[in-house]
Amino acid sequence: MEKKLQVILQFLISKTILIFLFKAGIFRLFYFICGMFQSVKANIFTILFSIFVGLFSCGENTQPKLLPVEPDDHVKISFRQFHQDLFELGHDSIDEKDIKQLTKSYPKFFPLFTSQIIRVGTSDHPGMPYYLNSFTHDFNILEIKHKTDSIFQNLSDFNREINEAFKRFKPLCPGKNIPNEVIYFISAFNYAIVCDDSLLAIGLDMFLGPDETYYAIIFPKYMIQKMSKEYLVRDALYGWISTEYEPEFENPSILDFMLYYGKIFYALKNILPEKSDTILFKYSRQQLKWLKDNEPHMWKYFLEKNLLFSTENQEIAKYINDGPFTPGFPEGSPGRAAHWLGYKIVLSYVKHNKIENLNDLFNLTNGPEFLKQSNYRPDE
Repeated sequence: MEKKLQVILQFLISKTILIFLFKAGIFRLFYFICGMFQSVKANIFTILFSIFVGLFSCGENTQPKLLPVEPDDHVKISFRQFHQDLFELGHDSIDEKDIKQLTKSYPKFFPLFTSQIIRVGTSDHPGMPYYLNSFTHDFNILEIKHKTDSIFQNLSDFNREINEAFKRFKPLCPGKNIPNEVIYFISAFNYAIVCDDSLLAIGLDMFLGPDETYYAIIFPKYMIQKMSKEYLVRDALYGWISTEYEPEFENPSILDFMLYYGKIFYALKNILPEKSDTILFKYSRQQLKWLKDNEPHMWKYFLEKNLLFSTENQEIAKYINDGPFTPGFPEGSPGRAAHWLGYKIVLSYVKHNKIENLNDLFNLTNGPEFLKQSNYRPDE
């Protein structure tokens, strides 16, 4: 299986870092827009709590039909902090011996880190000690490291949530990979989530919160609001699910993308049932309310404009890609509104059809037939 890098955004944050990375041949920009990803060689509370949230969150959560699941308590994932090991070596000066140590300690992740994340070359490149010393001693990188350590002083709660999520993932997604280890790292705002066959890596510097000063320089405002630690577990599972269930489209339509992301969100809802809809969908309460209130109108719009089966890339991007709003929709609309409609179609399908696990759902790739069998009626 190919290694998969789930890309949030690659951008370089200061003149110092720009010069360093430009010399290393790294100056590239990647956009990850709510689930649009590229593959590169190389994813509880009680019922009473759910009821409480439902009563006191102003209708924030939907209550879909979830699949029955008995969590697999045999799932035991190890958690490691690569950034701490790297910067510990960088206190003095990284040499060839340290490179060998990192290669031995992180046989899968270290080559990904050097070649795909900070892009300074293969891990056995003769200039690697120099590149890593430049990285670990850069003023801006050290400031990011300090902020990351301050916000993520204790990762035990995140570790527990992720492990519990994969206890549900395993029986819900039979035959699919689960990570043997989760590795935390600092990427200089290059990557948030990296997925390999048996590895899940999380860039902590992509979850520092909306008040992070560097974010205002680099990222659009609508993205910054979702770059906090509350979304870390959600993004990790979103990335893993997306790479385990990669779409295999031929000339895909808006409906194809709509249903694909609807399935992704339904999978998230099953695997992270305790998370609120504001976290799972990355919408504010006001945006969720807008989507719920306007669901019939949005569906009517797609039908009247004959958009469902459009394969035009420009049309697909308008309704599928993330942004501050959905082009063509009234004021107040959030971005990627088609994701929400896809999710509601999936909920309707699950309500009217028997599904044993998430594999069954993702294996249904005939969009028009899926829509027909869903009996979706947004005005009911």
